Amino acid sequence: MGKKSDIERAVLETIMSIFSSMLESLGGTCDDFERETISWDVKLALDFKDLQKRIVSSVVESCSAALQELDDL
Repeated sequence: MGKKSDIERAVLETIMSIFSSMLESLGGTCDDFERETISWDVKLALDFKDLQKRIVSSVVESCSAALQELDDL
C-alpha cells in the first residue's frame, strides 16, 4: 500500500468512527409511536430523526464499502 491509500484509509476510518458514534446516539427506532394519532410536532420530530438516521447510516455504509475496496486492492 502506498502513502495515498494509507491516508485514505485513515480518513475513512475517522469519518466512520465519528458517524458510527452519531448513529448510536440517535438511538433505536421510532416505531413505538402511532404516527397517525400523534400531534403534528411530534410527527415532524420523529420524521426528522428518521431522516437523520438514514443519512448517517448511509455515510457509515459508504465508508465501510470504501474501506472494503481499499482492502481488495
